[in-house]
Amino acid sequence: MKTAWMGMLFLVLSAAGQTPDSNDLNLLQGRWTASSIEVQGRRLIQSEVEKLQFLFEAKGSQVTFGPADMRREATLRLDGSRTPRTIDFRLKAEADKPQVTLLGIYKIEGDTLTLCVPANPDIPARPTEFRSDPAAGTTLVVLQRVKPDAPPQR
Repeated sequence: MKTAWMGMLFLVLSAAGQTPDSNDLNLLQGRWTASSIEVQGRRLIQSEVEKLQFLFEAKGSQVTFGPADMRREATLRLDGSRTPRTIDFRLKAEADKPQVTLLGIYKIEGDTLTLCVPANPDIPARPTEFRSDPAAGTTLVVLQRVKPDAPPQR
């Protein structure tokens, strides 16, 4: 389960002299709960998926995300001018985890955030469509915004 969410959220981060699309970055802010996760064509167990919450707290191009027990910091780059929109996460190295960069795509529709990223950080290709595919090694994650007055999940 941890590998699945990590693979899905190793969304491409970087600060290669570009600033994130500020409107989309603002839309990402806050808590999100996973409503579905498919890893390489396999849907994860719904009761486990629903326990996962992600927090996007951006400070410039820096973002903190992930479930409470597995928070990661990353540098984020969004490109809203491309179709589909692209998202890059460069996850900072930690004691037992190397720096990882994931190239993904995203879309925001109201309170729904859909991400498609490589299931494995060793896959260098960016997905081109929103689907979980065993052949392409992609993960599809659908998140729902948590209303500000909702209590945090543990």
